[in-house]
Amino acid sequence: MIKAEGVIGKEEMEALLADGTKKLLIKGEILLTPESAKVCVEAGLDLIGVESQTVGGKGTQKAVHQTLLSAEIVILEGLVLGEVTQGTYFLSALPMKMEGLDGSPVRPVLIEY
Repeated sequence: MIKAEGVIGKEEMEALLADGTKKLLIKGEILLTPESAKVCVEAGLDLIGVESQTVGGKGTQKAVHQTLLSAEIVILEGLVLGEVTQGTYFLSALPMKMEGLDGSPVRPVLIEY
């Protein structure tokens, strides 16, 4: 889990994923650009979780979501990370069983190790 604010562009995302991170939780209100979403795909990211209500900004939300989801990158939005300190965690986020939907609420649990 890392802390960031504002728009995360291509170069910023490359730096965040340079160490081979496959699951990324971001504390703070952020937005991804379509270019930074492509970096996530190229880096082989499995999951991105954010406190923001969406990973994409006005006008780019659809492109960002489509880029991530077409690569089967799990998106967790609206996380509450206020009490969580920066570090490495085990994440469990089991979805509710809901038929006919492409998304579901989850109850995420972080376990520090």
